[in-house]
Amino acid sequence: MAPPLAHRRRSGVCGIFYEKGIAMHPTDHLCWPHLTPVPDTRLDVPTLWRCALGLALVCGGGVSLLCLLCLLLVWVPAAWSAPPTYQVQLFDNPTPQVLPFLGDLDEDDTAVGERYQLGRSAALRVTTTTTTVLAPLSPQGYSSAAGISHGYIIGWADDVGTATGPGTGRHAVYWAPDGTIHALPNSGAGPPGGGGADMVSPDLVVGSVNTPQIPGLPPHAQDRQVPAVWRQGVLHVLPALGTEYGAVTAVSASGVMVGISGGFSGLSSYQATMWLFDQPLALAPPDSHASGLNDAGEVVGTATFAQGRHAFLWAPSTGLLDLGTLPGHSVSGARSINTAGLIVGASGRTDGTQAAVLWEERQPYDLEMLISTAGVVLTSAIAINDHGHILAYGTLDGEPQNFLLIPTTPGIPVPPVALIDTVQGDFNGDGLQDLAGRDAQYSVWLCLSGEPQCTHIGGWLFQLVAGDLDGDGRDDLAGLGWGYTIWAMTDGQHFTQLPGQLHTLVIGDFYGDGHAHLAGLWGQTLWRAPRVGWWEWLPGTLTTLVAGDFDGDGRDDLAGIAPGYYSWVHTASGWHWSPGFVYTMHAVKNTTAPDTLIGAWGFCLYQLTTALVWQTQACEALQVSR
Repeated sequence: MAPPLAHRRRSGVCGIFYEKGIAMHPTDHLCWPHLTPVPDTRLDVPTLWRCALGLALVCGGGVSLLCLLCLLLVWVPAAWSAPPTYQVQLFDNPTPQVLPFLGDLDEDDTAVGERYQLGRSAALRVTTTTTTVLAPLSPQGYSSAAGISHGYIIGWADDVGTATGPGTGRHAVYWAPDGTIHALPNSGAGPPGGGGADMVSPDLVVGSVNTPQIPGLPPHAQDRQVPAVWRQGVLHVLPALGTEYGAVTAVSASGVMVGISGGFSGLSSYQATMWLFDQPLALAPPDSHASGLNDAGEVVGTATFAQGRHAFLWAPSTGLLDLGTLPGHSVSGARSINTAGLIVGASGRTDGTQAAVLWEERQPYDLEMLISTAGVVLTSAIAINDHGHILAYGTLDGEPQNFLLIPTTPGIPVPPVALIDTVQGDFNGDGLQDLAGRDAQYSVWLCLSGEPQCTHIGGWLFQLVAGDLDGDGRDDLAGLGWGYTIWAMTDGQHFTQLPGQLHTLVIGDFYGDGHAHLAGLWGQTLWRAPRVGWWEWLPGTLTTLVAGDFDGDGRDDLAGIAPGYYSWVHTASGWHWSPGFVYTMHAVKNTTAPDTLIGAWGFCLYQLTTALVWQTQACEALQVSR
């Protein structure tokens, strides 16, 4: 039996809110909502408000705009796999007495940073065989490189002038692949300053600029930096949380920006911030910062949790997650995340020593335990590119050194375009993790480990899911298409349309037979598939649906919210009502424990126990951006 057919919608959809009936144009770069109403009885202002409020509780951020973010991005947890092992290479250093500080890594393993020598810093481009000092703005000016993207390098440089005239001060700059330097305009107020931190291309650069002096502020608050973006070379100063101060540290290909904003010493604390449509959203409580993000909208950084100051992952569908530390450690911080969701950073002990860390599926691994090179001590992982190659810092036989770590197993090729809705799985049965996702035009790409490039599958799909649907030992892909049609690819090459239509699609082992099954909602009616293309109706009415093993029996369950904000979980023994009310819920996949179901109501977050009872996690006031 198949879900009933429905009238074709007048517009495509973007992200995960298709079930809320919001019409989107598939070619919009950031999927701006159209004003065209879509017939759906569930689309109303209270629904959208509850969406934004619930996500703000999870994310600790701005109420009105986080709902927009959910329209853009969806995060699907990847399948678990063992961490890779790495071979170790050394970055070039022609001056062993002065080790360069390197801060970013390009896809061709070129690193950038600065060398500080004789009282002067100089921007560098470094590989394992060469070191290049980048051109300054003026012969005696300082410079530093902060980021690199496809050969373009971003940073700052000083124009100190020459004997024939004064300079113009510090500027954000970028170096083109041919080595030429290009200055970007500064604020024109206060002393020139600031600098670039990240870029997609010369047409999209982010960083900070100095602010003018503000009457009434104490001296230590004057001449501070404010977040900035340069589009087509034109400077735009961005608003911040609470005050004007902050900096953008990273930008995605779609233009989403993250960094810090909100305060200065003595008045308030900086806060991890996302700028969406140039408006600031708080991602974490005060005393936090965001360091990096990928094109799927996943953000990493450092925040203060009840358990201590730890690395965090923020994703559109999960909100803020504590990544924890290595065993026996007390603090951690995340620096970088790649397309596959691999995260790198550091974890520290109470005695001040620390270790470089790789987080895979939110599990921390000591990178030093994943190498076999004698004499190497790794203390921090700085950046990871889409090949999975890592820029790390540590010592070799006691001497400081910058390292390049290259996986010994074949890596996933770098997608030629930014991918959204990324999922992972072993799609060709070789035992290695592969990557799949859709681009901004909703066309699907498949990136197999060990292959030189990704394969363009095509189609027009959203909300991709991955799992072994046919039991052949290889993971398959499924997704929703135009008119909420259902599509699956089980041969690794072609999508086939399945009977029926769904608004919501999830995947899991709902029957306990060892392979994956599809389930979803059409309207408020629940359907699941005992095998591909066959559907069975489950009694009950839900407005939200998620999947995971919530009771710990090794078999995936379905959970959702019914009208009236009641929460229900369908396990192997049938439906179970969990007392209490939630108006949003999301599932967090775990590799070594039952999956976690998080719900929100009012100003509180709740977690479902394996006994299917809600327990309070946290209750706190919303922090709403200006």
